[in-house]
Order: sequence, then structure tokens, then C-alpha cells
Amino acid sequence: MDDAAVRDEAGRHFPAHLDTRHGDDGWWHGPHRYDREPVTYTFTRDRRHRDARRLARGGIPDDHQRPQPGDGLADRAAARRDAARRAREDERRRRLDAGEIPPPDLRFPCECPPACDDLDDRSGPPRHAEACACGCDLG
Repeated sequence: MDDAAVRDEAGRHFPAHLDTRHGDDGWWHGPHRYDREPVTYTFTRDRRHRDARRLARGGIPDDHQRPQPGDGLADRAAARRDAARRAREDERRRRLDAGEIPPPDLRFPCECPPACDDLDDRSGPPRHAEACACGCDLG
């Protein structure tokens, strides 16, 4: 066993013959276990489930995983939320580009030159090229 491998909440190594995984990946915590806090790392005793995971991964791991930045439960939850937000934005953009949903009503005529579109990533206030004189974001 690698001494730097992940450990349980009490600081002990996991059993060498079992594969470790993130605690929120297939976590069994539910309303019937409300008194138990979710764990950062765990393992699965069910051989069928473990063998299916090994098959999907391409075999038996050489050793237990090592702790990595972003392994915490809060970090992993934030990453899942960010991925879901990006997927929603991508789907909205796809539907907008396909004409499935109407473009937003700007409620004013905008006559920006194409150079403004190249500058503006729509992550904040509008950005305009030097030659833009439309003033569409004023007022």
C-alpha cells in the first residue's frame, strides 16, 4: 500500500483488497441514515458492483487512489453544479442557434458593427469596438 493513499475519516488505510472511491459516488446515505455524515472516501463490499466498476475502468487499479485537490465533498458538489450550469447554457445556446427558441428581445435597435461581437463575450457589461457609435447599452 502506498503510504500517501487515501484514508478513512479516522486516518486508517482502507483494506488493500478493496477499491476506494469518492464517498459521494454511489453513496448509500439516505433518510434512513440521517445520523451519519457523508464521507470523503469509501469502498464497496458488493463484489458484483466492484467487478462492474473494474470492468468499466479497464481492470484492477494498481493501488488505492491518492488524495487530490478538489476531492472534498463540497468541491465535488460545486463542480457538479458548475457542470450542470454549463450544460444548461450549452443546451440553451444550441436551441437558440437551431431556432427552437426566439432570441431575447433587446427592446431597442442595436446597430453594433461585427467587431463588437468579437470583443463581447457577454460575461459582463457590453464591450464595444472603438469604431462603434451606436450607444446601444446607454440609457
